[in-house]
Amino acid sequence: MSRLAMKCRAKGVVYESILDGYRNFLVDNMTKRLCNDYSDTSRLSLRM
Repeated sequence: MSRLAMKCRAKGVVYESILDGYRNFLVDNMTKRLCNDYSDTSRLSLRM
């Protein structure tokens, strides 16, 4: 995301809304419960 922001900035493209959207995506997906697709969490890896 930082590279994208730097490229946008260099070309004069507004990038703050992109970063805000990405931040919101991360917060939403890291704070909500897992969906039913992952009811068996024993098989999920904690590493990314």
